[in-house]
Amino acid sequence: MVRQTDVQIQSIRGIGGVEVVSNGKKFKARQFMVLGKPDMMRVDLLSFLDLPYLRLAFKGDTFQAMDMRSNVFYTGELVKALALFVPIEVTSREFIALVFGEIPEEDHLWARYDPGRRLYELDFPPSARWTRQTFWIQPKTSRVVEIFKKGVRESEKETIRISFGRFRKAGSMTFPTQVEIEASGADNRIRFNFRKIEINPPLPREPFRLPVPPGAEVVTIEEGMRRPFVFPTPE
Repeated sequence: MVRQTDVQIQSIRGIGGVEVVSNGKKFKARQFMVLGKPDMMRVDLLSFLDLPYLRLAFKGDTFQAMDMRSNVFYTGELVKALALFVPIEVTSREFIALVFGEIPEEDHLWARYDPGRRLYELDFPPSARWTRQTFWIQPKTSRVVEIFKKGVRESEKETIRISFGRFRKAGSMTFPTQVEIEASGADNRIRFNFRKIEINPPLPREPFRLPVPPGAEVVTIEEGMRRPFVFPTPE
């Protein structure tokens, strides 16, 4: 039943807010977001007039961003771009699967009912990437409400926890309007909050590839990491 729900939802589009806590700083912004399986994402950060001032996109493992404030275009590997915000290495497919709450394609698992949390707990066998993969499922809706994964790099204490809340029905399906990704402890997290959301909207491929505007300075992610990156105004 959980896998059937995973298959039914292929894309989402919504508007709301994003909050990032990274390296001791906290940022908030309004956003327009589009997510599509298996490996696509587009985020526009919006001003109080709902005009985009920073666009971020990836399709596959190529990351692009356009900062309209400084007229700088960033490009590079997605893994390195995500490392700017959360200290964990994930591919585009892994990131999208996490945000959608997808469970592994694995028939062997351990399941139990947690009476304290009133949730089903599913533990999957270790993989080449993760030594632990635990999913908590809401019995009535069969929706994933929490994921915990521990990476193979023991010395780096690589962990990731994803929480899903405030489920809202859109058509015949439900999707969380709050998704929080916490990497390697509570000091590094991203929280998405949606006010409006569409499930399975048609998605053209073009929005996930950003054109370089005439006159924009093109900067690689590696070079950008050595610069002071101006995200939203910190609190």
